[in-house]
Amino acid sequence: MKGLKDVLAGMLAVGFAFATALPLAFWLRPRYPHLSDDAFAILVVGLLVAISFAAMMVLRKSFRRKRIPGPPARTSGYEVTFDDFRRLLGDPSSQPEMARLLGDWFGYQISGQGDATAVRSAAGHAVGLRALHAGIQAEPEKQRAVYSVAMYLWR
Repeated sequence: MKGLKDVLAGMLAVGFAFATALPLAFWLRPRYPHLSDDAFAILVVGLLVAISFAAMMVLRKSFRRKRIPGPPARTSGYEVTFDDFRRLLGDPSSQPEMARLLGDWFGYQISGQGDATAVRSAAGHAVGLRALHAGIQAEPEKQRAVYSVAMYLWR
């Protein structure tokens, strides 16, 4: 869909450039008769390119801004941000409880602390933290359990 929007923006930009540059060229030509035809053609082509480029940038931005918002994410009021989730996984005070939860739910293990924290599956494969966070936030019981760990430790 993005490619189609870019093509449409380009077509509209070129059309707009021709619609503005050609009448301007016909208006300017009698006022500057001392310019050669070659110099005037270069001026018009440069004007077409500049107007097309500027119009395309404006149109592409406006296409990207017009997104239809989806329904708001439904949470049970126990949302934990991704940064807080990473902090819970890497903090020595919360890591044992988080390791217990992730082990019970998914069979995952936590290794390392701080920025070096990693979550691994039972087979030893690295688990993506963003996907894990999103999966937990999508399930109200799990979301509430992680939130409870955070509130207990951060009070």
